[in-house]
Amino acid sequence: MLNIKTERLILRRFQETDSLALYAYLHEPRSSCFFSLRLSDEAAALNEAKKRSADDQYIAVCLKENDELIGDLFAIPEEDAISVGWNFNPCFAGQGYAFDAEISRKGCTSG
Repeated sequence: MLNIKTERLILRRFQETDSLALYAYLHEPRSSCFFSLRLSDEAAALNEAKKRSADDQYIAVCLKENDELIGDLFAIPEEDAISVGWNFNPCFAGQGYAFDAEISRKGCTSG
């Protein structure tokens, strides 16, 4: 996957170094639809970050200024459908990042 950059964000493939930031928002998911993604500890977060880094089902959403992971977009094939959505760290809620990421995914600049 090519990185997608906006004024405020970078959308990229996950990296192992994202594990602590991933743990920050998945150790206690706020929405019940993400309870199955709950991470029990930092070791589980590292394993999940490694898994996500191997394909493009999950896209890391990071702040452009420091490459800090703040959430993710996903498209996961299932039997007869594809589950799509997003999950963000609540510390970054209400700032328009999910909207920016979705618009970027649809065709902003790559690089």
